[in-house]
Amino acid sequence: MNEKIVEALAVIAEAWRASKSPEEIYRNLNKKINIDAGSINAAFSIFFEKKLYENSYDETKQSRGLRIFSDEEKEIIGLENYNYLLKLLNLGIIGEQELELILERIMELPDEIFEREDINWMVLYALTEYSASVLPGSRLNLFSSDKIN
Repeated sequence: MNEKIVEALAVIAEAWRASKSPEEIYRNLNKKINIDAGSINAAFSIFFEKKLYENSYDETKQSRGLRIFSDEEKEIIGLENYNYLLKLLNLGIIGEQELELILERIMELPDEIFEREDINWMVLYALTEYSASVLPGSRLNLFSSDKIN
């Protein structure tokens, strides 16, 4: 998979909130970011599977509350990446569990400057991490280059 999928997910989620049709989103997606058709399809698959999971999610489970980043986390992540992660969280692309997984991975790495590409890879890792939330036969289990016959 490539890291542009996360950027495509953000564009899809914003357009979906603006009540745009999937066809309209698809047409405009390549204009906004330079991405191949296979990655666009993978992004749509991930987006709709997350929506399907959210709709089937047990509503008795409540949010654990508001996640506040520590000063150390903010310093390591950087302001731009901090805002980007919050945007992905608010758009519903990542959930609280994925955010925690991403932060754990970032904090385990040696001190370095993180670029948007690094964050996107960590988001993809968190989204494709095998867990009970991944539906059987899910596109999340496939690579974006795989063909479905």
